[in-house]
Amino acid sequence: MDKYSFYALNVLLVALPLAIFEIIFEGSQGWGSGLAKDKWYAKPFAPDSRTVKLLVKILNIQSPLNYHISVFAVLIPLLMLAEYFIFGRSPVLIVAIYFGILMFEDFLWFLFNWHFDSLRQLLKGPNGSIWWHKAWIKVSPNHYLPASYPIAIAISGGLLLLA
Repeated sequence: MDKYSFYALNVLLVALPLAIFEIIFEGSQGWGSGLAKDKWYAKPFAPDSRTVKLLVKILNIQSPLNYHISVFAVLIPLLMLAEYFIFGRSPVLIVAIYFGILMFEDFLWFLFNWHFDSLRQLLKGPNGSIWWHKAWIKVSPNHYLPASYPIAIAISGGLLLLA
């Protein structure tokens, strides 16, 4: 299988089930805001950490919850590491897949969320109800996308070409 098919298949097979799980898990309450705050997974991850504060500032996102760290900084990287050893693919390709999953999963959450009109709210950008994305890029006179999307696409695409 060529690297582009491998990339697309991996991104789709990880991002889609994860997006559906998050839709069921979070419902209409994005970024875990509707979860019971006394549960470990709904608590902010290391809120006083300089590293977390820097990450939040660079990515222009809300502070991550323990759930986000468990899935996006532990589970998915472990899955990518297993793929590296099983399929013997380039580490650069594996990192490209990781960034593709991050962006595509987020977009799929908005696209398929049946709890509210999340895609329309996403496209409204700063004028909508999607509060956890902090920076927006205008893509048409009345539509926006999170600034993290083109950044993730550029990183993922660049790494895919280098792989």
